[in-house]
Amino acid sequence: MIRIPIKIQIFAMVLVSCLAGLSGCALDNRSRSSGVLSEGTTQVFTGDWNDVEASVQHAAGALEMAVVGEAGFGLAPAEVVGVPTKRCRFELVTGGDEPALVRCWAQETGDPREIEVFVKVGEFGDAVREQRLLSLFGARLTELRGREWAPIGRR
Repeated sequence: MIRIPIKIQIFAMVLVSCLAGLSGCALDNRSRSSGVLSEGTTQVFTGDWNDVEASVQHAAGALEMAVVGEAGFGLAPAEVVGVPTKRCRFELVTGGDEPALVRCWAQETGDPREIEVFVKVGEFGDAVREQRLLSLFGARLTELRGREWAPIGRR
């Protein structure tokens, strides 16, 4: 049996620890704050209501966010007489453990319809990431409009 001197064992352990620490979990630019504060961003898209959830899931995944909660896919009380209002809300978490919120609502019946989407990323908002999330959401909603499925394109 070969005995390795204690100094060499310690040196090897320190070297392995340093190399393991250097690789770490590094977040890329998709999940970092841009520093541009925002109170939230709203945009209107035309699409099918039943494609909203899939579009949010797609956009969140592309930006390294996770959907951790959703609510309200049913009808809300009519705000305008005779016009039902559909609403839903998604709670997301970014790769940097920041909260994000997506709220969607529509006051039309039938598909395709106008869907208003509000997005806020981070505690104090982040206009750049909000716009990226909305762009990806809108692109996927457009791909799915009038279809049962659509292949996911390049991000």
